This record gives sequence, C-alpha cells and structure tokens, in this order.
Amino acid sequence: YYTKKGQLEKSISYFEESLRIARKENIEKGIYSGLMNLGLNYSRLGNYEIALKCYLELYALNEVNLHKLENQLQKIRVLTSIGRMYVLLENEEKALDYFEEAKTNMQNPVLKSDVSIEHQFLVWSGLSKTYTYLKMYKSAFDSLSQFKDLTEQVNDDRALYIYNTDMGNLYFEKKN
Repeated sequence: YYTKKGQLEKSISYFEESLRIARKENIEKGIYSGLMNLGLNYSRLGNYEIALKCYLELYALNEVNLHKLENQLQKIRVLTSIGRMYVLLENEEKALDYFEEAKTNMQNPVLKSDVSIEHQFLVWSGLSKTYTYLKMYKSAFDSLSQFKDLTEQVNDDRALYIYNTDMGNLYFEKKN
C-alpha cells in the first residue's frame, strides 16, 4: 500500500518489521518477501548499496535452499536484481557475472518452461545493456535478438518499446 502511494520510507519500516518477525519465526517465504521488497524499495529511493545487500542476502539464502524448484526460479529474479544494482553502481563487470549466471539458470532445461516471460525480458535486457556499457557490441546485439524474439512471441508493445530504445542506444554507443 505505502509503496504504491510513493511513501517508500514508511513502506520500508513495515517491511523491516515483517522481516524481523519472519526471521524470528523462521518463515522462509516471509524472509524472501521481506528482503525482496526492501531491496526494491531501497532501489527506488536510489540507495543501491543497501538494495544490493538485500539481494545478496537473498542470493545466499537461495544457494542454501536450491533443492526446491521455486527457489531456483527465484534465484533468476534475484540474480537480475543484483545485476541491475551493480549496473546502477557502475560496476558493469560484476553486473555481467550475475546476468550471465541468470541466463545460464534460465536456459536450464529443467527450468526453461517455468521461467516467466517477464524474467526472460529482464535477463536479456540486462545483458544487452551491460554488454553495451562494456562495448561488447556483438554480444549486446545477440541479447537484443533474444529479447526481440520474446516480444514477437507475446506481442507486447511495452517490450517492443524497450527493445527499440535499447537497440537505438546500442547503435548510438557503437557509433561513438
């Protein structure tokens, strides 16, 4: 509620309290949800360091509990969130490591059919932007090609907008 209203600080205080209780009672889904929501809200506030800490803690939790398919799928979301934070903190090399790991997990035959289109978009877009920052233009084009294939599968105008924007940025960066 408070997040949707733009009252991020108030929202954070509730998420922190919820996380405290989830940890005390050892409620796995509550811990995951609390850390993910805190990371998201700190990111929206521009506090990328704290957001990153939340996501890295989630990553560690997922590593311990990877026996569940649900956690393997959550790992992809967490990896892309970590990658985004590293991009925003201007550490593209580290970002690339996490986006690449997300891609590897996403392409796992056991998981592939269960990975949402939204998360596939996040992985391919994150990769293309990171490759562009690192001037790895061929890899950026390849990632955007995967992104475009997805947009054609789902006929999503918003995703097509993102694709065209990212492609325009890539051509601009490559030219300069």
